[in-house]
Amino acid sequence: MWALVGIAQGHLLLGDGASAAAALEYADARTSPLATSWSTRERACAWLLACHGDLGLARRLIAQVAEASAEHLWNFECGVVHDLVRFGDPEAAVGRLGELEQLVQGPYIRGPAAHARAAVTGDTARRRRGRAVRGPALLRARCRGVDGAGRPAPAGGCAP
Repeated sequence: MWALVGIAQGHLLLGDGASAAAALEYADARTSPLATSWSTRERACAWLLACHGDLGLARRLIAQVAEASAEHLWNFECGVVHDLVRFGDPEAAVGRLGELEQLVQGPYIRGPAAHARAAVTGDTARRRRGRAVRGPALLRARCRGVDGAGRPAPAGGCAP
């Protein structure tokens, strides 16, 4: 399952929402013993929702994933909480990213935390530096999956 979710994430990197949705549906038909499978799948689902323009629902789903990750998966939680910044709600993320800076060792957390602080304060130069440290290409994802009327295609079973 986790590999199939990775395929969905790859499609999102390419901006192909329809193929990402199909990969997630295929993944849903499988099970995985890996602890991160559920959270990784839900994170990909949130990105698919954002790709289709539903940032509110994407933020709610990401908040649930972050809460579930907070006890044991701090390194993963860093990226998930940073998604809240990417999805336009840095205020919801800045405090927890500051806490994670004290818990997670290494440089990984510095970029997301700096990005959140800069987004909250409006410091655009600092925000660019924060993104440059750890700004995945998912940030640049553009969804090409549209229905016949030019509206975003539905995001499959992605809902909190």
